[in-house]
Amino acid sequence: MTEGLIAAILAGGASERMGTDKAELRLADGSTLLDHTIQQVQQAGMMPVVIGRTLEHSSISSVPDDDPGCGPLGGLLTALRRFPGGVTLLGCDQPLINAEALHWLSQEAAVDPERGLATKVGEQWQPLFSVYRGSCLAIAERRLAERRLTLRELLTEDCFRHAQVPTAFQECLINVNTPEDFQRL
Repeated sequence: MTEGLIAAILAGGASERMGTDKAELRLADGSTLLDHTIQQVQQAGMMPVVIGRTLEHSSISSVPDDDPGCGPLGGLLTALRRFPGGVTLLGCDQPLINAEALHWLSQEAAVDPERGLATKVGEQWQPLFSVYRGSCLAIAERRLAERRLTLRELLTEDCFRHAQVPTAFQECLINVNTPEDFQRL
C-alpha cells in the first residue's frame, strides 16, 4: 500500500442531474461505479474510504458527511478531519479511472509530502483527482464557514503544488452527470 495515501471517494451527492444514485449505476461488467472506483484504488495500493454514505455489510470504511449539503468541500473536510496526513480526493462518478492514473498521482504527490497536489488538464483544475494535506484544512474550514464551497478556488492556495495530468491519463478523469453522459461511455 502506498504509505499514507487514503483515497476519499465522494459518494454522497444528490445526483440530481442523473436522476438516480450515480454510485449505484452499473457498468458493462456488472459492477457499480462505486465498486469500480474502490477496485481501482485498491489496485493502486491505496486505502479507499467512502465519504457521504454508510456502506452496510462491507469491509470498506465509510463515513457520512459531517457537513451534508456542502458538496465536495464538505466531503473533503469530512475526510481531512479523519485523515489529516492527507487524502486523494475522487468522485464515485469517474467510470474510466484506473490504477495506473492513481499510481501516477500518488508518485507525483510524494515529491512534496507537506503540500497538497492540485492537478490540471490544460487550464482546467481537477479537484477530484488531487491530493489534499492537513496543511489546507484550516483554509478549507474557513471557506466552508464563508460558504465558498468550490474546490477549484481552494486549489489555488499556497498549500498546493501544481501538476499537469499526463495526456495518457486525461480521459480517466471524465465523470458522468447525466444519463446521456453515462450512455456515451
